[in-house]
Amino acid sequence: MALRTSDGGPISTESEWLSFFVDVMKFTPKSSATYAKLLSEDAVTGQLLEQNIDVPNMKNCIGMELEEFLKLKRYIHSKLASKLPRPSIKMNATQADYDKFVLDWRKYKTDRQLCETSTLYLNLFNCCTVELRQHIQSVTASKRVEKELLELIQGIAVSNLELHDHIKEFMKMKQNEGENCHQYLRRVQTKATHCGFTQIGMDACVKDRFVRGLNNSAVRSKVLKFETPTMSITELFAEALKQEHALAIVREYVEKQGPSKQLSPS
Repeated sequence: MALRTSDGGPISTESEWLSFFVDVMKFTPKSSATYAKLLSEDAVTGQLLEQNIDVPNMKNCIGMELEEFLKLKRYIHSKLASKLPRPSIKMNATQADYDKFVLDWRKYKTDRQLCETSTLYLNLFNCCTVELRQHIQSVTASKRVEKELLELIQGIAVSNLELHDHIKEFMKMKQNEGENCHQYLRRVQTKATHCGFTQIGMDACVKDRFVRGLNNSAVRSKVLKFETPTMSITELFAEALKQEHALAIVREYVEKQGPSKQLSPS
């Protein structure tokens, strides 16, 4: 049975536990608050204390008090010790750093019982340093899911090349066969984070590389005609996506009608 208050009821609320630790156990207010919060949130706590002890008379039950308190103390320490610290990762990490981070993240996720998609994403995002989070936010994400964020963290944080090598690779980037506009844009934005561009320079370079690297000449031509100097990458991306979708419709139509039809978006 659980420890009981002076009116006979079991100790269950945070305020009751706080009074118990401050008034009876003479703990410091800070320690009392920590233990009270932990025990009030755990439904099995009462089952750990086997004796029905009247709190106001507890000081007279020295032997019983010591036995039950030690049991309680072991339980509290085991609960506190089980909470792993949140892992962290920063820019310019090595592949080994990233691999260790992923391992620590999986342990942390299990320890904290994180399972909801939104909770997972937010906790994983907060593992990143401020600088890394800023780079991640500059990349267009299709879904706020753990797998995609881990790929972004690896792509942005891990670097094995010198700055000039990153820039050379960036300037040669093109959309791969079978790669949709969103996948291509994300790849360009991720590479740009390693090139040392200022924010303004990065936006301009990403727009230019994205458009010029589109692998379909018809789509590229349409987007170039649509582009203006003040247009954002979001607007350009939307136009490219529209033209890509139009091209897919044309392709589907041609497959049904025969090879004599031309493949260009209307």
